[in-house]
Amino acid sequence: LKINSKNTPSRGYNIVANVNNKSKNKIVVCAHLDTWFDTPGAIDNGTGIAVLLTLAELLNNVKNLSNNIELVFFNGEDYYSGIGEVEYLKQADLENTLLAINIDGLGLKNSKVHTSYYFHKDKPELFKPFEKHVNNNGNYIEGKTWPQSDHMIFFQNGIPAIALTNELLLEDSFSIGADRITHTKKDTINIVDYNILYETVALLFNFLTSL
Repeated sequence: LKINSKNTPSRGYNIVANVNNKSKNKIVVCAHLDTWFDTPGAIDNGTGIAVLLTLAELLNNVKNLSNNIELVFFNGEDYYSGIGEVEYLKQADLENTLLAINIDGLGLKNSKVHTSYYFHKDKPELFKPFEKHVNNNGNYIEGKTWPQSDHMIFFQNGIPAIALTNELLLEDSFSIGADRITHTKKDTINIVDYNILYETVALLFNFLTSL
């Protein structure tokens, strides 16, 4: 067996934006901006990026936030070794990070939003107002934890985390029936429920500005 391959040096970036960076305490909201080669990547993870960009636009007009809101667009999550995550951890101020919220695989049609919570001892007080916002919306359900994606780098470093995806997460990697869609050419905007994206932006905005 002969594999004709080569390594080509390249440069990639995480994009990090802060709202109210004068505050010591920080809440991170993140999504990854990459997808597998030659796939559209609408659900995984274009929808997460769309939510972050819209949230950034709304938060830019808010005054007197209590916390520093850090929006992180991770690069390299879908590829070997999580190099973007590793680079972020080298530079991040984790000591003052209160919470991380990760968006990955959001907005699949005919699927509720799957929320999961990650903490080490007692459930943090910050989870309560978030759960209150979630419980007011019938499109959100609490499900099993899943030890993948960008929320795990925070949890593994002792920081509470919340992950938002779709309820079919644990069913063969976001499948529609027997059809796998993530990391395939089927992951197009035609399967996106935009109302879920709008609702999630509103949920996150109301949560972050109410603290």
